[in-house]
Amino acid sequence: MRKHAAVVVAVLLTTFIPSAEGSVGVPDEDRAAIQAMLTRHAEAFLTRDRDAFLATIDPQATAFRDRQAHLFENAEAIPFEDYRLEVDWSRYGDLARARDIHRYGSASSVVIPLTHERYRIKGFDEVDAVEDAFYTFVRRDDDWFIGDDTDLDDIGMYTVRHPWDFGPLVKTESNHFLALGPPCGDDGGICADQDLLDVAEQALRRTNATWTVPWSGRVVLVVPSSDDALQRMLQATFDAGKFVAFAYSTVDPDDLRYTGDRIIVNASVIEGRPEQDVLQILSHELLHVATRD
Repeated sequence: MRKHAAVVVAVLLTTFIPSAEGSVGVPDEDRAAIQAMLTRHAEAFLTRDRDAFLATIDPQATAFRDRQAHLFENAEAIPFEDYRLEVDWSRYGDLARARDIHRYGSASSVVIPLTHERYRIKGFDEVDAVEDAFYTFVRRDDDWFIGDDTDLDDIGMYTVRHPWDFGPLVKTESNHFLALGPPCGDDGGICADQDLLDVAEQALRRTNATWTVPWSGRVVLVVPSSDDALQRMLQATFDAGKFVAFAYSTVDPDDLRYTGDRIIVNASVIEGRPEQDVLQILSHELLHVATRD
């Protein structure tokens, strides 16, 4: 919800709050139980405890459980320093509508608040990257579970998607960059490999020769697995597949500062361009990141 991408387009952003048809107020004890369950979910993700991670998923949500299992496995390569999930009841309250409640049939309660995902990638994020998630929480007997994260897609309230949502990842690291993407193919195309990092290091030297104000100089590069993955990661309302690269950041709602700086490289468009073109593109995107504050 709060990604800020640097692209040469004019986008009209409309903010709206849907009516919470099924909201009757969530008791404090339920809020505490939901947060405790979500904390276990996040801790299991960070410590790579697959069984504990999946134990927080609604036993009846088979498709969602499968997606979460793949997400967990795909994130193996990411060097997380911290990962937390925190429910924010103050922003929208409970967004669950009558049809959302009906979808979970035998559940005794269904709520959909805003959840903040906070995480740091070791060596690259000095403060938390902060993203929005809209998890559906369902109570069965005395236990709360996560039932899905797509129930509000129809009104444009999307849960964040990361590279690890779309398939297995490899990571490659240089002095100043971490590249994340699907396994490289045999065609020699653009991917998250040492060649991309070498050009990025050159681009960084060019950027720092122009912009001399101190900044971290350490950036995560993301190579999406497809145009569809790119579109969904950016939550773009335009055809993102036509652009070669994006610099984007999240915004921490507590202090409104930019965090989680990333550069997405659109391999399908940048493919086949001369190295000097790629160098210029990355220099341009790095300048966005360096000057963002």
